[in-house]
Amino acid sequence: MVARKRSANFWHLDGSVVVQVQNTLFRLHRSRLMQQSDYFSALFSGNNERCVSVSLAARASISGEEADVVDSCPVYVARGVSVLDFERLLTALDAGIAYAINPPPFPVLASLLRAAHTLKFKTILGFATHLLREQWPQDLSRLSAEPRAHAVETIHLAQQCEVPEVLKNAYYELLRTPNFGQDLTVYLHAESADDSHPLNIATEDDEKNAPPPRLAASDFVRLVRAKDALQKEWMTVVCVAPLPSVVPCPLAPFVNDKNAGEEKLKSAKTCAETRAGDEVEWTLRLIDNRVFERGMADPIGGLQSLVEMDWADMGYCVGCVRERRDAWTEQREKLWKRLDVLLGLKGDDEDM
Repeated sequence: MVARKRSANFWHLDGSVVVQVQNTLFRLHRSRLMQQSDYFSALFSGNNERCVSVSLAARASISGEEADVVDSCPVYVARGVSVLDFERLLTALDAGIAYAINPPPFPVLASLLRAAHTLKFKTILGFATHLLREQWPQDLSRLSAEPRAHAVETIHLAQQCEVPEVLKNAYYELLRTPNFGQDLTVYLHAESADDSHPLNIATEDDEKNAPPPRLAASDFVRLVRAKDALQKEWMTVVCVAPLPSVVPCPLAPFVNDKNAGEEKLKSAKTCAETRAGDEVEWTLRLIDNRVFERGMADPIGGLQSLVEMDWADMGYCVGCVRERRDAWTEQREKLWKRLDVLLGLKGDDEDM
């Protein structure tokens, strides 16, 4: 039997119950745990049908063995949570206001979400879920243009703790990252043990030294399929310049109209000449500005780059610029909505 040790930070002399997490003992206040957690409320009251853990004392009373008691306090075992996650959860209970003012870093947030979900701490679970949603919003207007860290960890969290609304953004972060942010050689040895499992992490040093989190094979396949579909969509956008039938020039009727006014006539002719040169210049513009390259890696970002290009400086009229930007913005929004289906988060027949 592994020797047990007492928590250095959570051994309250006036505590009324001892909670064992792995090989660490925590002396805590029964009433507070019952108030905050449905899990402990059921466990301490003996209604543990829905709890994964059972108390050593309860098991002893059933088997006739001597109850497990430490410092006159009954011992209860909490399973499915790591020592580090549980300690961070207890810290959050004591320092909730501080976290509300200065949100915790991602590793701490992940611990709070895992522990609160497993042990049913509703207030902490709501707080941690809200922070995760804020970090990975579904709204396209809040999609970060800069690379984001912790996408794989977020996917694991979302799947484990039932926060599916953050998956789309996290998956897309990997879609626009080379190799989906993975060391592909690791997948050649899929049978090797995954030492990064949260339950194997007991200290912050363990956390820092843990190997990078790995995507499940099913998630990897999901991303490969979605990436292929997105790149095909991007190619249909950039393979040729927007056709006049799709994005008509509002000044086209005035190209040969001498009564249109000198300024309008000049703008109309300049725009017509620019559009006529699209057959040759279009691809060169996208390559020179690295828009084509960006779109192959990040189609949503590539469409935004098209919107932001200085088309007026190239000679397009104000109306053409507006029409093009509106068209690409609409395509961008449609592609973002379709991403739910491409990633398998929604079916084709579901309301988008």
